[in-house]
Amino acid sequence: MAPPRLDTILVGFHETVLPPSLAALPADDPLGFYYRTAFLRWDGEDLEPHEVLSRLVNAATGRDDCYHWAEAAPLALHHLTAFLRRRGFRTAMVRWLEGEHDRLAQLLERGEPRSVCLTTTFYVDPLPVIEAVAFVRRHAERATIILGGPFVQDLCRDHDGATRARLLEALGADVVVRSAGGERTLAQVLGALRAGTDLGRVPNLAVLAGGKLAGLTPTEPEESAIDEPLDWDQITDDELGREVCVRTSVGCAHRCAFCEFPVRAGRHRLADLAGVERQLEQLARRGVRHVAFVDDALNVPPGRLDKLCRTLVASGAPFRWSAHFRAAQAPRAGQLRLLRDSGCAALHLGVESGDDGMLRAMSKTGQVAHYGRAIELCREQGILTHAALVIGFPGETAASLERTIDFVNRYQPTTFKPQPFFYHHHAPVHGRAAQLGLAGRGWRWRHRTMTSRQAFAAAMQVRQRVKGSAFVGDRQMHLFMLPWLLCKGMTAAQLVTALGLFDQLQRDSFDARALGAPTRARRRQGQDELAALCGAMQLEPARFSSAVVDAYPRDLEAAMARRQAFVEVGALGGAPGLGASPGLVRSVGPAR
Repeated sequence: MAPPRLDTILVGFHETVLPPSLAALPADDPLGFYYRTAFLRWDGEDLEPHEVLSRLVNAATGRDDCYHWAEAAPLALHHLTAFLRRRGFRTAMVRWLEGEHDRLAQLLERGEPRSVCLTTTFYVDPLPVIEAVAFVRRHAERATIILGGPFVQDLCRDHDGATRARLLEALGADVVVRSAGGERTLAQVLGALRAGTDLGRVPNLAVLAGGKLAGLTPTEPEESAIDEPLDWDQITDDELGREVCVRTSVGCAHRCAFCEFPVRAGRHRLADLAGVERQLEQLARRGVRHVAFVDDALNVPPGRLDKLCRTLVASGAPFRWSAHFRAAQAPRAGQLRLLRDSGCAALHLGVESGDDGMLRAMSKTGQVAHYGRAIELCREQGILTHAALVIGFPGETAASLERTIDFVNRYQPTTFKPQPFFYHHHAPVHGRAAQLGLAGRGWRWRHRTMTSRQAFAAAMQVRQRVKGSAFVGDRQMHLFMLPWLLCKGMTAAQLVTALGLFDQLQRDSFDARALGAPTRARRRQGQDELAALCGAMQLEPARFSSAVVDAYPRDLEAAMARRQAFVEVGALGGAPGLGASPGLVRSVGPAR
Protein backbone atom coordinates (compact mmCIF):
# COMPACT_ATOMS: atom_id res chain seq x y z
CA MET A 1 0.00 0.00 0.00
CA ALA A 2 1.43 3.38 -1.03
CA PRO A 3 2.10 5.88 1.77
CA PRO A 4 -0.21 8.90 1.99
CA ARG A 5 0.70 11.69 -0.39
CA LEU A 6 2.80 14.47 1.12
CA ASP A 7 1.19 17.88 1.31
CA THR A 8 4.57 19.57 1.05
CA ILE A 9 8.33 19.17 1.25
CA LEU A 10 10.05 22.05 3.06
CA VAL A 11 13.49 22.91 1.66
CA GLY A 12 15.73 25.07 3.80
CA PHE A 13 18.94 26.15 2.11
CA HIS A 14 20.79 26.12 -1.19
CA GLU A 15 24.19 27.39 -2.32
CA THR A 16 25.19 28.52 -5.75
CA VAL A 17 28.68 28.84 -7.20
CA LEU A 18 31.23 31.52 -7.99
CA PRO A 19 34.00 31.18 -10.58
CA PRO A 20 37.50 31.48 -9.10
CA SER A 21 38.29 34.16 -11.70
CA LEU A 22 36.65 36.58 -9.24
CA ALA A 23 39.83 36.36 -7.16
CA ALA A 24 41.35 38.71 -9.74
CA LEU A 25 38.91 41.47 -8.81
CA PRO A 26 40.29 44.18 -6.54
CA ALA A 27 39.55 44.06 -2.82
CA ASP A 28 37.46 47.26 -3.03
CA ASP A 29 34.97 45.55 -5.35
CA PRO A 30 32.03 43.84 -3.56
CA LEU A 31 32.65 40.50 -5.24
CA GLY A 32 36.42 40.78 -4.91
CA PHE A 33 36.04 41.52 -1.20
CA TYR A 34 33.60 38.67 -0.69
CA TYR A 35 35.75 36.16 -2.58
CA ARG A 36 38.88 37.03 -0.61
CA THR A 37 37.04 36.76 2.69
CA ALA A 38 35.13 33.56 1.90
CA PHE A 39 37.73 31.32 0.24
CA LEU A 40 41.30 30.22 0.71
CA ARG A 41 43.67 28.59 -1.75
CA TRP A 42 44.37 24.93 -0.99
CA ASP A 43 46.18 22.48 -3.29
CA GLY A 44 45.43 24.55 -6.37
CA GLU A 45 41.76 25.10 -5.59
CA ASP A 46 39.83 27.90 -3.93
CA LEU A 47 37.84 26.34 -1.10
CA GLU A 48 35.73 27.49 1.81
CA PRO A 49 37.11 26.69 5.27
CA HIS A 50 34.50 23.99 5.91
CA GLU A 51 35.58 22.22 2.71
CA VAL A 52 39.23 22.24 3.83
CA LEU A 53 38.18 20.97 7.26
CA SER A 54 36.23 18.12 5.66
CA ARG A 55 39.14 17.10 3.44
CA LEU A 56 41.63 17.07 6.29
CA VAL A 57 39.36 15.12 8.65
CA ASN A 58 38.56 12.64 5.87
CA ALA A 59 42.26 12.16 5.16
CA ALA A 60 42.68 11.04 8.77
CA THR A 61 39.50 8.94 9.06
CA GLY A 62 39.05 7.55 5.55
CA ARG A 63 35.42 8.76 5.60
CA ASP A 64 33.59 10.89 3.03
CA ASP A 65 32.17 13.53 5.38
CA CYS A 66 31.12 17.04 4.46
CA TYR A 67 30.96 19.21 7.59
CA HIS A 68 28.46 21.95 6.84
CA TRP A 69 26.52 24.26 9.15
CA ALA A 70 23.21 23.13 7.59
CA GLU A 71 23.37 20.18 9.99
CA ALA A 72 21.77 22.72 12.33
CA ALA A 73 18.52 23.14 10.45
CA PRO A 74 17.25 26.72 10.03
CA LEU A 75 14.55 27.57 12.54
CA ALA A 76 12.07 28.12 9.70
CA LEU A 77 12.21 24.41 8.80
CA HIS A 78 11.50 23.14 12.31
CA HIS A 79 8.94 25.85 12.99
CA LEU A 80 6.95 25.28 9.81
CA THR A 81 7.19 21.50 10.12
CA ALA A 82 5.73 21.51 13.64
CA PHE A 83 3.16 24.21 12.78
CA LEU A 84 1.83 22.31 9.77
CA ARG A 85 1.85 18.85 11.36
CA ARG A 86 -0.19 20.13 14.29
CA ARG A 87 -2.81 21.03 11.70
CA GLY A 88 -2.83 17.61 10.12
CA PHE A 89 -0.62 18.20 7.10
CA ARG A 90 1.86 15.56 5.96
CA THR A 91 5.31 17.06 5.46
CA ALA A 92 8.96 16.20 4.91
CA MET A 93 11.97 18.48 5.30
CA VAL A 94 15.30 18.88 3.51
CA ARG A 95 17.95 20.92 5.30
CA TRP A 96 20.36 21.62 2.46
CA LEU A 97 19.61 21.04 -1.22
CA GLU A 98 23.20 20.31 -2.27
CA GLY A 99 23.75 17.88 0.57
CA GLU A 100 20.41 16.08 0.20
CA HIS A 101 19.54 16.45 -3.49
CA ASP A 102 19.52 12.69 -3.97
CA ARG A 103 17.00 12.24 -1.15
CA LEU A 104 14.86 15.13 -2.40
CA ALA A 105 14.80 13.64 -5.90
CA GLN A 106 13.59 10.33 -4.45
CA LEU A 107 10.85 12.05 -2.45
CA LEU A 108 9.71 13.96 -5.52
CA GLU A 109 9.70 10.97 -7.87
CA ARG A 110 8.47 8.24 -5.49
CA GLY A 111 5.16 9.88 -4.71
CA GLU A 112 4.91 13.35 -6.13
CA PRO A 113 3.95 15.76 -3.33
CA ARG A 114 1.25 18.31 -3.79
CA SER A 115 3.76 21.07 -3.22
CA VAL A 116 7.34 21.99 -2.41
CA CYS A 117 7.97 25.02 -0.20
CA LEU A 118 11.31 26.81 -0.56
CA THR A 119 12.30 29.18 2.23
CA THR A 120 14.36 32.28 1.33
CA THR A 121 15.60 33.39 4.74
CA PHE A 122 19.29 33.64 3.83
CA TYR A 123 19.17 35.09 0.33
CA VAL A 124 19.74 38.55 -1.10
CA ASP A 125 20.38 37.19 -4.59
CA PRO A 126 17.85 35.28 -6.73
CA LEU A 127 20.28 32.71 -8.17
CA PRO A 128 19.95 30.08 -5.40
CA VAL A 129 16.16 30.39 -5.58
CA ILE A 130 16.09 30.03 -9.37
CA GLU A 131 18.36 26.97 -9.22
CA ALA A 132 16.30 25.30 -6.49
CA VAL A 133 13.02 25.89 -8.34
CA ALA A 134 14.51 24.40 -11.49
CA PHE A 135 15.72 21.30 -9.61
CA VAL A 136 12.26 20.65 -8.21
CA ARG A 137 10.65 21.25 -11.60
CA ARG A 138 12.93 18.65 -13.25
CA HIS A 139 11.83 15.95 -10.80
CA ALA A 140 8.17 16.84 -10.19
CA GLU A 141 6.57 18.83 -12.99
CA ARG A 142 3.10 18.93 -11.42
CA ALA A 143 4.06 19.85 -7.86
CA THR A 144 3.10 23.40 -6.88
CA ILE A 145 6.26 25.30 -5.97
CA ILE A 146 5.75 27.80 -3.14
CA LEU A 147 8.20 30.51 -2.12
CA GLY A 148 8.15 32.35 1.20
CA GLY A 149 10.46 34.30 3.45
CA PRO A 150 12.37 37.59 3.52
CA PHE A 151 13.79 37.57 -0.01
CA VAL A 152 10.44 37.28 -1.78
CA GLN A 153 8.69 39.47 0.79
CA ASP A 154 11.19 42.23 0.07
CA LEU A 155 10.79 41.70 -3.68
CA CYS A 156 7.01 42.12 -3.48
CA ARG A 157 7.34 45.15 -1.20
CA ASP A 158 10.12 46.95 -3.08
CA HIS A 159 8.73 46.58 -6.61
CA ASP A 160 5.34 46.95 -8.22
CA GLY A 161 3.57 46.69 -11.54
CA ALA A 162 5.42 45.22 -14.50
CA THR A 163 8.77 45.12 -12.65
CA ARG A 164 7.39 42.98 -9.83
CA ALA A 165 5.69 40.67 -12.33
CA ARG A 166 8.90 40.25 -14.33
CA LEU A 167 10.97 39.40 -11.26
CA LEU A 168 8.43 36.94 -9.84
CA GLU A 169 8.18 35.23 -13.22
CA ALA A 170 11.98 34.97 -13.43
CA LEU A 171 12.04 32.97 -10.19
CA GLY A 172 9.87 30.30 -11.83
CA ALA A 173 7.63 29.33 -8.88
CA ASP A 174 3.83 28.99 -8.80
CA VAL A 175 2.90 30.69 -5.53
CA VAL A 176 4.66 33.36 -3.47
CA VAL A 177 3.65 34.07 0.14
CA ARG A 178 3.99 37.84 0.55
CA SER A 179 3.28 38.22 4.27
CA ALA A 180 5.80 38.36 7.11
CA GLY A 181 5.92 35.07 8.97
CA GLY A 182 3.43 33.53 6.59
CA GLU A 183 2.74 30.32 8.55
CA ARG A 184 -1.03 30.72 8.55
CA THR A 185 -1.09 31.74 4.89
CA LEU A 186 0.99 28.68 3.98
CA ALA A 187 -1.41 26.43 5.89
CA GLN A 188 -4.31 27.91 3.92
CA VAL A 189 -2.44 27.29 0.65
CA LEU A 190 -1.85 23.63 1.55
CA GLY A 191 -5.48 23.27 2.56
CA ALA A 192 -6.62 24.66 -0.78
CA LEU A 193 -4.28 22.37 -2.71
CA ARG A 194 -5.52 19.34 -0.79
CA ALA A 195 -9.17 20.30 -1.36
CA GLY A 196 -8.62 21.41 -4.94
CA THR A 197 -10.12 24.86 -4.30
CA ASP A 198 -9.18 28.23 -5.77
CA LEU A 199 -5.99 29.80 -4.42
CA GLY A 200 -7.53 33.17 -5.19
CA ARG A 201 -9.43 32.88 -1.92
CA VAL A 202 -6.21 32.72 0.11
CA PRO A 203 -4.87 36.15 1.16
CA ASN A 204 -1.31 37.47 0.90
CA LEU A 205 -0.29 35.60 -2.23
CA ALA A 206 1.20 36.24 -5.62
CA VAL A 207 -0.17 33.50 -7.89
CA LEU A 208 1.46 32.54 -11.18
CA ALA A 209 0.02 30.41 -13.97
CA GLY A 210 1.86 29.21 -17.04
CA GLY A 211 4.93 31.09 -15.90
CA LYS A 212 3.10 34.44 -15.80
CA LEU A 213 1.85 36.43 -12.84
CA ALA A 214 -1.90 35.83 -12.67
CA GLY A 215 -2.46 38.30 -9.84
CA LEU A 216 -2.12 39.22 -6.19
CA THR A 217 -4.71 38.09 -3.68
CA PRO A 218 -5.97 40.57 -1.06
CA THR A 219 -3.56 41.60 1.68
CA GLU A 220 -4.51 40.79 5.25
CA PRO A 221 -2.40 41.52 8.36
CA GLU A 222 -0.32 38.55 9.46
CA GLU A 223 2.43 38.37 12.05
CA SER A 224 4.75 35.50 12.82
CA ALA A 225 3.11 32.97 15.16
CA ILE A 226 5.26 33.63 18.22
CA ASP A 227 2.18 32.99 20.35
CA GLU A 228 2.29 29.28 19.46
CA PRO A 229 5.28 27.52 21.07
CA LEU A 230 7.10 25.15 18.77
CA ASP A 231 6.13 21.58 19.67
CA TRP A 232 9.41 19.73 19.26
CA ASP A 233 7.66 16.38 19.65
CA GLN A 234 6.30 16.93 16.13
CA ILE A 235 9.90 16.66 14.89
CA THR A 236 11.47 13.23 14.34
CA ASP A 237 14.86 12.38 15.83
CA ASP A 238 16.52 12.51 12.40
CA GLU A 239 14.95 15.88 11.65
CA LEU A 240 15.94 17.25 15.04
CA GLY A 241 19.72 16.84 15.09
CA ARG A 242 22.05 17.79 17.95
CA GLU A 243 21.93 21.56 17.51
CA VAL A 244 18.71 23.50 17.06
CA CYS A 245 17.59 27.10 16.80
CA VAL A 246 15.07 28.55 19.25
CA ARG A 247 13.47 31.98 19.44
CA THR A 248 11.99 33.69 22.45
CA SER A 249 10.89 36.79 20.54
CA VAL A 250 10.31 38.14 17.03
CA GLY A 251 11.08 41.55 15.61
CA CYS A 252 13.40 44.06 17.23
CA ALA A 253 12.92 46.60 19.98
CA HIS A 254 15.50 48.97 18.49
CA ARG A 255 15.88 51.00 15.30
CA CYS A 256 19.56 51.05 14.43
CA ALA A 257 19.95 53.51 11.57
CA PHE A 258 21.61 51.05 9.15
CA CYS A 259 19.21 48.13 9.70
CA GLU A 260 15.94 47.36 7.93
CA PHE A 261 15.15 44.28 10.04
CA PRO A 262 12.54 46.00 12.27
CA VAL A 263 10.66 47.10 9.13
CA ARG A 264 10.60 43.58 7.69
CA ALA A 265 10.19 41.60 10.92
CA GLY A 266 7.59 43.86 12.49
CA ARG A 267 7.08 44.95 16.05
CA HIS A 268 9.00 43.36 18.87
CA ARG A 269 6.90 40.63 20.50
CA LEU A 270 7.91 38.26 23.26
CA ALA A 271 7.01 34.59 23.48
CA ASP A 272 5.53 33.41 26.75
CA LEU A 273 8.57 32.46 28.84
CA ALA A 274 6.81 29.42 30.27
CA GLY A 275 6.31 28.17 26.71
CA VAL A 276 9.99 28.74 25.94
CA GLU A 277 10.96 26.79 29.05
CA ARG A 278 8.72 23.88 27.96
CA GLN A 279 10.52 23.85 24.60
CA LEU A 280 13.89 23.71 26.32
CA GLU A 281 12.70 20.86 28.52
CA GLN A 282 11.65 18.94 25.39
CA LEU A 283 15.02 19.53 23.76
CA ALA A 284 16.98 18.51 26.85
CA ARG A 285 14.94 15.33 27.14
CA ARG A 286 15.75 14.46 23.52
CA GLY A 287 19.49 14.91 23.87
CA VAL A 288 20.06 18.23 22.09
CA ARG A 289 23.59 19.46 22.76
CA HIS A 290 23.40 23.07 21.67
CA VAL A 291 20.68 25.70 21.32
CA ALA A 292 21.25 28.77 19.16
CA PHE A 293 18.86 31.49 20.29
CA VAL A 294 18.07 33.53 17.18
CA ASP A 295 16.40 36.53 18.82
CA ASP A 296 17.74 39.90 17.70
CA ALA A 297 18.95 40.36 21.30
CA LEU A 298 18.28 37.66 23.89
CA ASN A 299 18.85 40.06 26.80
CA VAL A 300 16.05 42.46 25.78
CA PRO A 301 14.10 43.37 27.82
CA PRO A 302 16.42 43.47 30.86
CA GLY A 303 15.88 40.72 33.44
CA ARG A 304 14.27 38.23 31.08
CA LEU A 305 17.55 36.51 30.21
CA ASP A 306 18.51 36.22 33.89
CA LYS A 307 15.26 34.42 34.62
CA LEU A 308 15.79 32.04 31.69
CA CYS A 309 19.35 31.33 32.83
CA ARG A 310 18.26 30.54 36.37
CA THR A 311 15.78 28.03 34.96
CA LEU A 312 18.58 26.37 32.95
CA VAL A 313 20.87 26.28 35.99
CA ALA A 314 18.10 24.67 38.06
CA SER A 315 17.72 21.96 35.40
CA GLY A 316 21.45 21.21 35.41
CA ALA A 317 22.44 23.27 32.34
CA PRO A 318 21.51 20.40 30.01
CA PHE A 319 23.06 21.92 26.87
CA ARG A 320 25.30 24.74 25.73
CA TRP A 321 23.84 27.75 24.01
CA SER A 322 24.74 30.88 22.02
CA ALA A 323 22.88 34.12 21.32
CA HIS A 324 22.97 37.70 20.12
CA PHE A 325 23.69 39.99 23.07
CA ARG A 326 23.16 43.76 23.27
CA ALA A 327 25.38 45.77 25.61
CA ALA A 328 23.16 48.83 25.97
CA GLN A 329 24.63 49.21 29.45
CA ALA A 330 27.83 47.94 30.99
CA PRO A 331 27.18 44.25 31.79
CA ARG A 332 27.56 42.93 35.33
CA ALA A 333 30.16 40.34 36.28
CA GLY A 334 27.48 38.39 38.14
CA GLN A 335 25.31 38.26 35.03
CA LEU A 336 28.13 36.81 32.93
CA ARG A 337 28.81 34.17 35.61
CA LEU A 338 25.13 33.26 35.49
CA LEU A 339 25.31 32.96 31.70
CA ARG A 340 28.35 30.68 32.00
CA ASP A 341 26.72 28.50 34.65
CA SER A 342 23.60 28.12 32.50
CA GLY A 343 25.65 26.78 29.57
CA CYS A 344 26.45 29.87 27.50
CA ALA A 345 29.19 29.03 24.98
CA ALA A 346 29.26 32.09 22.71
CA LEU A 347 27.80 35.57 22.33
CA HIS A 348 27.42 37.55 19.12
CA LEU A 349 27.95 41.26 19.87
CA GLY A 350 26.73 43.98 17.52
CA VAL A 351 29.65 46.27 18.30
CA GLU A 352 29.41 48.02 14.88
CA SER A 353 32.13 50.60 15.61
CA GLY A 354 34.91 51.43 18.07
CA ASP A 355 33.97 55.12 17.86
CA ASP A 356 31.23 56.48 20.16
CA GLY A 357 30.38 59.20 17.67
CA MET A 358 29.66 56.59 15.01
CA LEU A 359 27.54 54.60 17.47
CA ARG A 360 25.43 57.71 18.10
CA ALA A 361 25.12 58.29 14.35
CA MET A 362 23.91 54.69 13.98
CA SER A 363 21.33 55.21 16.78
CA LYS A 364 23.03 52.55 18.88
CA THR A 365 22.15 52.77 22.56
CA GLY A 366 25.38 51.18 23.82
CA GLN A 367 28.83 52.69 24.20
CA VAL A 368 32.23 51.42 23.15
CA ALA A 369 33.19 50.88 26.80
CA HIS A 370 30.10 48.71 27.36
CA TYR A 371 31.09 46.34 24.59
CA GLY A 372 34.71 46.30 25.69
CA ARG A 373 33.66 45.35 29.20
CA ALA A 374 31.34 42.65 27.84
CA ILE A 375 34.23 41.07 25.92
CA GLU A 376 36.48 41.17 28.97
CA LEU A 377 33.88 39.56 31.22
CA CYS A 378 33.10 36.88 28.64
CA ARG A 379 36.78 36.02 28.38
CA GLU A 380 36.99 35.68 32.16
CA GLN A 381 34.07 33.23 32.08
CA GLY A 382 35.29 31.23 29.08
CA ILE A 383 32.55 32.50 26.76
CA LEU A 384 33.53 32.98 23.10
CA THR A 385 32.69 36.36 21.55
CA HIS A 386 32.17 37.67 18.04
CA ALA A 387 32.35 41.40 17.24
CA ALA A 388 30.24 42.43 14.24
CA LEU A 389 31.42 45.73 12.70
CA VAL A 390 29.80 48.06 10.15
CA ILE A 391 32.36 49.92 8.03
CA GLY A 392 31.52 53.04 6.05
CA PHE A 393 28.26 54.23 7.59
CA PRO A 394 27.69 57.95 6.89
CA GLY A 395 30.12 59.93 8.98
CA GLU A 396 32.86 57.29 8.87
CA THR A 397 36.36 58.78 8.58
CA ALA A 398 39.95 57.62 8.79
CA ALA A 399 39.95 58.66 12.47
CA SER A 400 36.83 56.62 13.35
CA LEU A 401 38.29 53.61 11.53
CA GLU A 402 41.48 53.90 13.57
CA ARG A 403 39.42 53.85 16.76
CA THR A 404 37.62 50.71 15.56
CA ILE A 405 40.92 48.96 14.85
CA ASP A 406 42.24 50.07 18.24
CA PHE A 407 39.09 48.72 19.94
CA VAL A 408 39.38 45.24 18.43
CA ASN A 409 43.12 45.06 19.11
CA ARG A 410 42.63 46.20 22.70
CA TYR A 411 39.77 43.92 23.71
CA GLN A 412 40.43 40.99 21.34
CA PRO A 413 37.08 39.27 20.87
CA THR A 414 37.44 35.65 19.77
CA THR A 415 36.39 36.54 16.23
CA PHE A 416 35.41 39.67 14.33
CA LYS A 417 34.00 40.67 10.98
CA PRO A 418 34.17 44.14 9.37
CA GLN A 419 31.10 44.31 7.11
CA PRO A 420 30.87 47.21 4.63
CA PHE A 421 27.73 49.29 5.07
CA PHE A 422 24.78 48.04 2.98
CA TYR A 423 22.44 50.86 2.03
CA HIS A 424 18.88 49.55 2.40
CA HIS A 425 16.16 52.02 1.47
CA HIS A 426 13.89 50.69 4.23
CA ALA A 427 16.47 51.39 6.92
CA PRO A 428 16.01 54.54 9.04
CA VAL A 429 19.11 56.19 7.55
CA HIS A 430 17.29 56.50 4.22
CA GLY A 431 15.09 59.16 5.77
CA ARG A 432 18.19 61.34 6.23
CA ALA A 433 19.73 60.63 2.82
CA ALA A 434 19.62 64.22 1.59
CA GLN A 435 21.09 65.55 4.83
CA LEU A 436 23.94 63.03 4.66
CA GLY A 437 24.55 63.30 0.93
CA LEU A 438 23.74 59.60 0.72
CA ALA A 439 22.95 58.22 -2.73
CA GLY A 440 22.86 54.78 -4.33
CA ARG A 441 21.62 51.44 -3.07
CA GLY A 442 22.87 48.18 -1.61
CA TRP A 443 26.62 47.72 -2.04
CA ARG A 444 26.96 50.74 -4.36
CA TRP A 445 26.64 54.12 -2.67
CA ARG A 446 28.37 57.33 -1.73
CA HIS A 447 27.95 59.94 1.00
CA ARG A 448 29.82 63.00 2.19
CA THR A 449 32.64 61.18 3.98
CA MET A 450 33.10 57.93 2.00
CA THR A 451 32.21 55.90 -1.08
CA SER A 452 31.30 52.21 -1.10
CA ARG A 453 34.59 51.29 -2.77
CA GLN A 454 36.47 53.13 -0.05
CA ALA A 455 34.42 51.25 2.56
CA PHE A 456 35.33 47.87 1.06
CA ALA A 457 38.99 48.84 0.99
CA ALA A 458 38.72 50.08 4.58
CA ALA A 459 37.07 46.84 5.72
CA MET A 460 39.96 44.90 4.22
CA GLN A 461 42.39 47.23 6.00
CA VAL A 462 40.63 46.58 9.31
CA ARG A 463 40.89 42.87 8.65
CA GLN A 464 44.63 43.11 7.97
CA ARG A 465 45.55 45.31 10.91
CA VAL A 466 43.72 43.46 13.66
CA LYS A 467 45.94 41.09 15.62
CA GLY A 468 44.85 38.59 18.23
CA SER A 469 41.27 38.07 17.00
CA ALA A 470 40.38 35.72 14.16
CA PHE A 471 38.54 37.14 11.16
CA VAL A 472 35.51 35.16 10.00
CA GLY A 473 34.16 35.98 6.59
CA ASP A 474 31.04 33.96 5.97
CA ARG A 475 28.46 31.77 7.64
CA GLN A 476 30.42 28.56 7.17
CA MET A 477 32.92 29.49 9.87
CA HIS A 478 31.00 32.26 11.61
CA LEU A 479 31.04 32.09 15.40
CA PHE A 480 27.26 32.10 15.65
CA MET A 481 27.06 29.07 13.34
CA LEU A 482 30.07 27.21 14.76
CA PRO A 483 28.50 25.36 17.70
CA TRP A 484 27.56 22.54 15.34
CA LEU A 485 31.29 21.74 15.23
CA LEU A 486 31.44 21.70 19.02
CA CYS A 487 28.48 19.34 18.91
CA LYS A 488 30.50 17.11 16.58
CA GLY A 489 33.30 16.80 19.14
CA MET A 490 35.65 19.69 18.35
CA THR A 491 36.95 21.29 21.53
CA ALA A 492 36.76 25.04 22.09
CA ALA A 493 40.57 25.21 22.05
CA GLN A 494 40.72 23.34 18.73
CA LEU A 495 38.05 25.63 17.31
CA VAL A 496 39.87 28.84 18.26
CA THR A 497 43.18 27.50 16.92
CA ALA A 498 41.57 26.40 13.65
CA LEU A 499 39.93 29.81 13.18
CA GLY A 500 43.30 31.52 13.60
CA LEU A 501 44.96 29.22 11.07
CA PHE A 502 42.14 29.62 8.56
CA ASP A 503 42.40 33.39 8.98
CA GLN A 504 46.13 33.47 8.32
CA LEU A 505 45.94 31.09 5.36
CA GLN A 506 43.14 33.14 3.86
CA ARG A 507 45.16 36.34 4.18
CA ASP A 508 48.03 34.61 2.42
CA SER A 509 45.93 33.24 -0.43
CA PHE A 510 45.19 36.15 -2.75
CA ASP A 511 46.41 39.37 -4.36
CA ALA A 512 49.81 40.19 -2.87
CA ARG A 513 49.27 43.90 -3.57
CA ALA A 514 46.28 44.00 -1.21
CA LEU A 515 47.23 41.35 1.30
CA GLY A 516 50.99 41.56 1.47
CA ALA A 517 53.51 39.07 0.04
CA PRO A 518 53.40 35.95 2.23
CA THR A 519 56.34 33.62 2.19
CA ARG A 520 55.94 30.11 0.88
CA ALA A 521 57.41 28.79 4.12
CA ARG A 522 54.82 30.52 6.31
CA ARG A 523 51.97 29.26 4.16
CA ARG A 524 53.27 25.69 4.15
CA GLN A 525 53.79 25.81 7.91
CA GLY A 526 50.19 26.97 8.39
CA GLN A 527 48.89 24.20 6.16
CA ASP A 528 50.91 21.60 8.04
CA GLU A 529 49.68 22.89 11.41
CA LEU A 530 46.06 22.87 10.23
CA ALA A 531 46.38 19.35 8.81
CA ALA A 532 47.85 18.08 12.09
CA LEU A 533 45.15 19.84 14.11
CA CYS A 534 42.28 18.47 12.01
CA GLY A 535 43.82 15.02 11.89
CA ALA A 536 43.82 14.89 15.68
CA MET A 537 40.18 15.88 16.02
CA GLN A 538 37.79 13.18 17.15
CA LEU A 539 34.74 14.37 15.22
CA GLU A 540 31.54 12.41 14.87
CA PRO A 541 30.55 11.52 11.29
CA ALA A 542 28.86 14.31 9.37
CA ARG A 543 25.26 14.17 8.17
CA PHE A 544 26.31 15.03 4.62
CA SER A 545 28.57 13.26 2.13
CA SER A 546 31.17 15.11 0.06
CA ALA A 547 30.46 12.79 -2.87
CA VAL A 548 26.76 13.69 -2.80
CA VAL A 549 27.53 17.41 -2.59
CA ASP A 550 29.98 17.20 -5.48
CA ALA A 551 27.41 15.30 -7.59
CA TYR A 552 24.77 18.02 -7.36
CA PRO A 553 23.57 18.64 -10.95
CA ARG A 554 23.79 22.28 -11.99
CA ASP A 555 22.46 24.16 -14.99
CA LEU A 556 24.08 27.45 -14.11
CA GLU A 557 23.72 28.87 -17.63
CA ALA A 558 19.93 28.56 -17.59
CA ALA A 559 19.70 29.98 -14.07
CA MET A 560 21.90 32.94 -14.99
CA ALA A 561 19.66 33.64 -17.99
CA ARG A 562 16.63 33.94 -15.69
CA ARG A 563 18.62 36.02 -13.23
CA GLN A 564 19.30 38.56 -15.93
CA ALA A 565 15.89 40.11 -15.28
CA PHE A 566 17.14 41.22 -11.84
CA VAL A 567 20.29 42.68 -13.39
CA GLU A 568 18.36 44.66 -15.98
CA VAL A 569 16.02 46.32 -13.46
CA GLY A 570 18.82 47.04 -10.97
CA ALA A 571 17.39 44.80 -8.25
CA LEU A 572 20.68 43.37 -6.97
CA GLY A 573 21.83 46.05 -4.57
CA GLY A 574 24.34 47.41 -7.04
CA ALA A 575 26.51 44.29 -7.16
CA PRO A 576 27.78 43.49 -10.67
CA GLY A 577 28.29 40.16 -12.32
CA LEU A 578 27.22 37.28 -10.11
CA GLY A 579 26.37 39.63 -7.20
CA ALA A 580 25.97 37.08 -4.43
CA SER A 581 25.18 37.31 -0.76
CA PRO A 582 28.02 36.47 1.63
CA GLY A 583 27.81 32.81 2.55
CA LEU A 584 25.48 31.85 -0.30
CA VAL A 585 28.09 30.81 -2.79
CA ARG A 586 30.91 28.37 -3.13
CA SER A 587 33.76 28.28 -5.61
CA VAL A 588 33.68 26.00 -8.63
CA GLY A 589 36.58 24.88 -10.78
CA PRO A 590 40.33 25.12 -10.31
CA ALA A 591 41.98 28.30 -9.15
CA ARG A 592 43.41 30.49 -11.88
